Amino acid sequence: MKNKWLLREKGQEEDLKSHLLKVRKINIEESKSFLNPTKADLISPYLLKDMEKVVSRINKAKNSNQLICIYGDYDVDGISSVSILLKTFNFLGINSIFYIPKRIEEGYGINTQAIDTIKKMGADLIITVDCGITSVDEIEYAKTIDLDVIVTDHHECKEILPDAIGIINPKQHECHYPYKHLCGAGIALKIAQALIDDNDSILFDELIEIACIATIADIVELSGENRVIVKNGLLSLKKTINIGLKALMEVSGINSSNINSSNIAFILAPRINSTGRMGTPELGVSLIIEDDFEEAVIMARKIEELNRERQTVELKIFEEAVALIEQKSKNNKILIASSKNWHSGVIGIVASKLTEKYNKPTFVIAIEDENIGKGSARSIDGFNLFENLLKLDECLIKFGGHNQAAGITIHEDRIAEFELMINEIAEEILNKNHFQRIIEIDSKLKLKDINSNTLKILSELEPFGIGNRKPLFCLTNYKLSNYKYIGKMKKHFKSEINDDIEIIGFNKHELINNIDLNFPVDFVFELEINSFNNKDKIQLLLRDLRSSYNYSEVLKIMHDFILKCKSLTLAKNQLTKIDKDKKINFDEMLCLYGKKLLIVNTCESYFSLIERLHFYNIKPTVDFENSINDYTIILSPIIDNLDLSRYNNIVIYQSDSFLSSINIESQNIKVLSITDKIIHTKDIVPSRETFISLYKVIMNKLNIKFYIFETCEYFRISELSFFVILEVFKELKIIDFELDYSDGSVSVKIINKLIGKKNLDETKTIKSLDFINLYDK
Repeated sequence: MKNKWLLREKGQEEDLKSHLLKVRKINIEESKSFLNPTKADLISPYLLKDMEKVVSRINKAKNSNQLICIYGDYDVDGISSVSILLKTFNFLGINSIFYIPKRIEEGYGINTQAIDTIKKMGADLIITVDCGITSVDEIEYAKTIDLDVIVTDHHECKEILPDAIGIINPKQHECHYPYKHLCGAGIALKIAQALIDDNDSILFDELIEIACIATIADIVELSGENRVIVKNGLLSLKKTINIGLKALMEVSGINSSNINSSNIAFILAPRINSTGRMGTPELGVSLIIEDDFEEAVIMARKIEELNRERQTVELKIFEEAVALIEQKSKNNKILIASSKNWHSGVIGIVASKLTEKYNKPTFVIAIEDENIGKGSARSIDGFNLFENLLKLDECLIKFGGHNQAAGITIHEDRIAEFELMINEIAEEILNKNHFQRIIEIDSKLKLKDINSNTLKILSELEPFGIGNRKPLFCLTNYKLSNYKYIGKMKKHFKSEINDDIEIIGFNKHELINNIDLNFPVDFVFELEINSFNNKDKIQLLLRDLRSSYNYSEVLKIMHDFILKCKSLTLAKNQLTKIDKDKKINFDEMLCLYGKKLLIVNTCESYFSLIERLHFYNIKPTVDFENSINDYTIILSPIIDNLDLSRYNNIVIYQSDSFLSSINIESQNIKVLSITDKIIHTKDIVPSRETFISLYKVIMNKLNIKFYIFETCEYFRISELSFFVILEVFKELKIIDFELDYSDGSVSVKIINKLIGKKNLDETKTIKSLDFINLYDK
């Protein structure tokens, strides 16, 4: 199913920054705090339920010299949460250690064996970070061996909560904290904020950097307080004093002065994540809290190796999972793939990629010892994983997560039953519209708009993520050139617009192979700077691509228009006065009921309208006599003899500078006022110099075949102008020609050489265009 393109806001009359803020529903009053949130905008941590209890218990541990064990998860969020509390406790002189379970051996969350180990290490208090909200039995066990537990988590809560000393989770029912979307590290930062009580300290700057990385990596909403954390964390990271993060940025090739949310999401976070995925999460923590740069570089290089290993394993699992899905279940609404040969550390990434590929909720399950499957799931809009897994609680050993991402543990022999049951649930919830990927475009740009000023505007809108998605732009009717396939497997696509701008499409080979790149295309992209070898290039990251409106069909329309002009016997009509209340905008026109006749007065507005309709996947009829479509376009200033009664609405597509030269008495007339620059018919007549240049090219050969698009690019003329030249030369009996619309070419045969100087303005072709222009004023 082809992706559906939608403009988030149709019409862009204001400047780009104002438009992008409007798209995000941010008004003028809110824009200042959105664009420049400060640490003063952080919410008081004491609004979190149980924060006073938690601070009191931590201070008791400090005063009694008790040992606190920070128990975290093995992903970026968990590793970051542990690091934030370790640094805070170290600063405050609180005795602390940490424990992160092994992903494969222990799985997610607290387990009783770990609790025993922590007790033997001499701990008096466990503080969970990024986990624990569903660990009712485990925390009950900790109490039996005299271990106090504080739970800090951000995952969805079940009905029964653990009986802990305190629970900090804004999603628990009795918590009235005004912002509900903090990640685990965000909550750890709130504890640090309560303990330190100094948002402007050097330590707090370092902590907010760590929370910033986790917030981006955990794919939580980047609105409200998360935006404050990430915006200020990015500013701090540009001049970070954190030795470990400095080393990791250096080893991974990031220039800290240019760091942004994309660098973190696609470079830093996957590397930190690889430590947990490949079984050594303590390495991630050790790096972040390291004070010696040489040691930190050694660790960063180890992490780089782990990340490469993770990528290799991930690719193998992805390819095997695709083969399984294609073989047995790609028509299901919920996709499930499982194997005994998969590494559970990378199945979350694979699930994400499969969801991206098929646009369906996907579970990837690695079956481990004792035939226990550990699965990761990713979803699409319209299917809440956590809510629907609650309905299948009896089928699972355990589960947890969010709306769009979840983890499950399941016996192998129940996977088939689970697949059947969750697909039955999906049958009631999901329909075919859920599986059509909708690409929401922020703005259509012209090539001249792709510049450093636009990038500066985007940097002000950073950070990007859920709730503030990175803007998507669209360029239409663009002919790609100098394109090639790159990468070891030739799966990536690259094209250069000029020395300073390039287009990159990662893993887009399947999409591009289905499109004829000899003709213009429309494409959706993200904008960013690519810094390589001390040279900055503007990079257009390709997200989707499709052919522009049917080029061969439009060529025929253009040529027919020139022929029609030559054959018309014109008589001027009276201008019709249009009331202001008849004016509508483009969106209102799309919503009009019934059949619509769209009348245009200039050839360029004619093709502009065809292109705009194409953007919304509307294919109009261009043959008035045989119209059976909801949209019919006609280009003619004289329509007195046309039967207009079959149309519910007659829309005059015109610029504000002139009125339509028609005389219709109808209540259904609407005027679609356009702001595009209108090129009138007289403007399609090329200069005499262009006539001469093309004549010389033709005369150099007896027979010549032109590819129209390339020829027009070379001579810097429109296709309409090219047809004018051909018709004038044919009228002067210099050439004959034959058009092949299927490949956009014209074969020219020379008949006679031009003798003497000719007045081209006296040819019927040009005179007819000049005459029509009387009605364009």
